[in-house]
Amino acid sequence: MEKNYKNEFITNSLGFHDIEREIAKPENTYRIHIYGDSMVQGKALKIEDTLSSLVERYFNSQSLNKKYEVVNMASGDDSTSNQIRTYEVIGTKFKPDLVVCYFMNNDFFDNVQSLHIKEYSPYHKIGENDKLVYIPPVPKNHDSLWERFKQSSLLYRLITNKLFESRFYNDLNVLKADILSYLKHSRNNGDSNEALNYDEMVRTTIANEAWPLTLRLVKYFKEQVEGNGSKFLLVDGSGFENNPVGKTYSNKDLEEYCFENEIDYIHVYEKYNEIFSHKDRGKYLLNDNHPTPYANREIALFFAEKLEKFLMNNNKKISMKINQ
Repeated sequence: MEKNYKNEFITNSLGFHDIEREIAKPENTYRIHIYGDSMVQGKALKIEDTLSSLVERYFNSQSLNKKYEVVNMASGDDSTSNQIRTYEVIGTKFKPDLVVCYFMNNDFFDNVQSLHIKEYSPYHKIGENDKLVYIPPVPKNHDSLWERFKQSSLLYRLITNKLFESRFYNDLNVLKADILSYLKHSRNNGDSNEALNYDEMVRTTIANEAWPLTLRLVKYFKEQVEGNGSKFLLVDGSGFENNPVGKTYSNKDLEEYCFENEIDYIHVYEKYNEIFSHKDRGKYLLNDNHPTPYANREIALFFAEKLEKFLMNNNKKISMKINQ
């Protein structure tokens, strides 16, 4: 195994990298669900080192009169569409008090099928009258010879697990997605002068398709959550400046959209920027560019303190409304 990456991936009965949770909420408990991608899932970390577990311990160490349950609801797939489907199919059964959409800038890419290119992922598109149209994932054929071999071969699993842990595999996967996206775009545009280079294609797709779609998805997510009687919070987890998104939009644009649409918003991207730019890479980042347990503790504390302030302010607002 590679340094800093040895770990046994354990899930609960629902497939999440978390301890077993009861559907019925325990008495005197505030339940928080965190939806996100691999940064939240923390597959390379022990359950106790994941973001949700660390935040849960922080809140329970601060609270004397209430218990907090912070649940890892990240499936590891990368898109807001996937988070919404996870909430709709599974999360609603648990009736959380607060639903957190932990947003990373790669969600812009992954929400658009032509960029993400994973047929087994769910997608949405904007249809007529600004309505979201759901595009279901293509079911996997688990009865094929190849799928049966993957499930039955221990050697295959050992080799692929080793490969998936490597930075080389992750870099190769990104390159593969980039090439496929470019080829698909080139075919759509033919050989005419309208065909764009890859960087320009990404920038154009982000500006014209990914940005409006993602904002609409966030708003829809909020509407679904609040329609079920829960509170919704968007956590902005990564800076746009060193990303194709940042060529057109900024984190401030996302924050302003949330303000205009009454979507509660906090940002933690400054902590991620600090982690990813740190000189001591081995201390802060694993080989696949995900935070180490040490770095995750710093991130969780930063997030938990901001979340604590948000909840305190929210409780004050509720008290003021009751007293009016």
